Amino acid sequence: MEKHSTFAYIPVEKKYSVQRNLFHGGKYEDNCDGLAQWYYTNVNPNTDNIKIYIFGDLHQTFPNPYHLSVEYEEENGKRTERYHMTPDGYGNFMKQDFFRAGLKKKKKSKKKSKKKKSK
Repeated sequence: MEKHSTFAYIPVEKKYSVQRNLFHGGKYEDNCDGLAQWYYTNVNPNTDNIKIYIFGDLHQTFPNPYHLSVEYEEENGKRTERYHMTPDGYGNFMKQDFFRAGLKKKKKSKKKSKKKKSK
């Protein structure tokens, strides 16, 4: 008899609460299911009753695309770093990886002196 294993994705109901903070004159008012689903899928599927803190509305910081600034807190009080979550237009969110190309410091080349050395 052959033995194998597979992953079974079984729907589980998870709870969450949201605190929407006014930040830079804006407040996100749309559905937050996608933010909770991202956390339960990608960070900690074994927790429940998370708190989601949203700071402001969708905004853009060059050169990154529009995003929400979000922190998560688990039941034990452990709070995450601030994530920048990009919506896909279908209610799903993805963690934004910061694009830092072009922001690297350029190495300065040393100029050679044209002065002649005296003998």
